[in-house]
Amino acid sequence: MTQHDEDEEDPDTPFHILRSNERLGWWTGRNRDGKRILCGRHGDRTFLLRFSKRGRLKESMPLDGDPRDAIDIEKPIRVFEFELPEFDVGVSTLPREYRAFLDDTWSFDESERARWAVVINDWRESGHFIFHWDGVEYQCDEEGNVLTQGKDEDPEPEL
Repeated sequence: MTQHDEDEEDPDTPFHILRSNERLGWWTGRNRDGKRILCGRHGDRTFLLRFSKRGRLKESMPLDGDPRDAIDIEKPIRVFEFELPEFDVGVSTLPREYRAFLDDTWSFDESERARWAVVINDWRESGHFIFHWDGVEYQCDEEGNVLTQGKDEDPEPEL
């Protein structure tokens, strides 16, 4: 079991809504203590992530049995960005290629930087986010509905 510290609330940090997706193998909800739960099948493993009532990742652990049994009330949950490389799961506000651009903006010429700025601004205004699950990047809308999915790669962005 891995324990994670809860960060202080930051009003500028966006939260994201995750919802169950039986077809893709994950479930969300709450347990009796009100903790937010994300659990599911991940390759040949099953695991559970527990979040605080505020949506900060608190712990992660392998899970035996049916992941749905870990949830008392199935419903969407609010979570903040997180990354767990050991489970290949996480939530990020921006797609990987957008973050790569922001990490190295000065390697692009001025017109490319301007185009990227528009693309990233449009993305942020959309409220969309990325849910990483089992090697796949899922683009989700602000309500947690999966819009698109693709392999977790660093493709060249289309501008």
